[in-house]
Amino acid sequence: MDSTITLMGSIVIGALFMLSVMTFYDDVIEHQNVRMQEMWTQESMASVAEIIDYDFRKIGSGVANASQAIVSISDSTDITFLADIDNDAVAETVRYYLSDADQAPNTENPNDKILYRIVNGTTTINTSAGVTQFSVKLYDWTGSATTELNDVAIIDIFLEVQSEFQYGDVGYPVARWQKRVTPVNIIRITNQNL
Repeated sequence: MDSTITLMGSIVIGALFMLSVMTFYDDVIEHQNVRMQEMWTQESMASVAEIIDYDFRKIGSGVANASQAIVSISDSTDITFLADIDNDAVAETVRYYLSDADQAPNTENPNDKILYRIVNGTTTINTSAGVTQFSVKLYDWTGSATTELNDVAIIDIFLEVQSEFQYGDVGYPVARWQKRVTPVNIIRITNQNL
């Protein structure tokens, strides 16, 4: 009788131990999958941010009158500027704008939008890449917000990228990038006007 109780107790303890090992293993796998999605999201954000950073730093290069380098900004998600981005001494017209969520491709994430980059009328980036937010804010040389395009000396850029796929209850992993850019070609002209 004692050996039967001992055997049953051993089976119960063994089963509980196996259950806890399996639960631990499932948690490790889930954590690893979430980290992989977060890493993919960060890599996606970094590749888009690198292009944006390069283009915005070049604003005003190759332009005779750099105070007119920013052509238009219709809202914080749509900006057009002049910049010699391919270093051929000729300024290109570059436009960045964010689509509405309903124009994005069908992904699991309902917040996805398309970030467009158009150079001289040719679309060079047309991807959601998980982009959910893109915005720019313009400031003059004193750091005050401005709507006067020829007074712009500083540009704040914000980009948010979310995973295109939700993982369990975790939601959509998010990566954010924010940068304040002071294009050298614009600041020279602004300082000369003082």
